[in-house]
Amino acid sequence: MFNLPLDYEVNKKFDIKMFTTSKLTQKEKKYFKDNVTQIELKYQITGEGIASFIDDEHNCQAIMFFEVEVKDLKCAKTIGEIIQRVVKPLVVIRFFDSWGMESYCFAYKRLNKLDNTQIVIDEIILTPVSSIFLRNETKELISKYLDFDEVKNKVNKLFFY
Repeated sequence: MFNLPLDYEVNKKFDIKMFTTSKLTQKEKKYFKDNVTQIELKYQITGEGIASFIDDEHNCQAIMFFEVEVKDLKCAKTIGEIIQRVVKPLVVIRFFDSWGMESYCFAYKRLNKLDNTQIVIDEIILTPVSSIFLRNETKELISKYLDFDEVKNKVNKLFFY
């Protein structure tokens, strides 16, 4: 995923229950449990190799890269919204299914102005569904612009994200 250096590799699987917190409604919890097969934290960019960014609106000390297997990629948008709300750091999610299809989810987050322990999601981006096995425009754009070695702006974690 994005050719990240091995220094950032984590490869930690999570129990789905970890993401069904009290922040979710019963309907969201059921939807999450019914549609997610497994969740794994593949990489986590922490430390100051890429500087953290903290100001009145942001607290970017980590970027997390999850791989989430879903039963059907049609649910990726809703599952992505749930994960982005539950996980406070910046998150890149790679959704995939058993048919060899994938999609990526990103979110622009900032601190809540009334309670800076909470986040607000300003925008969520979900890439078009594409094949894991075949070359296509989405995969080419991701490898051209989001490959770790190709990203030029590594001034801080927010700009890198």
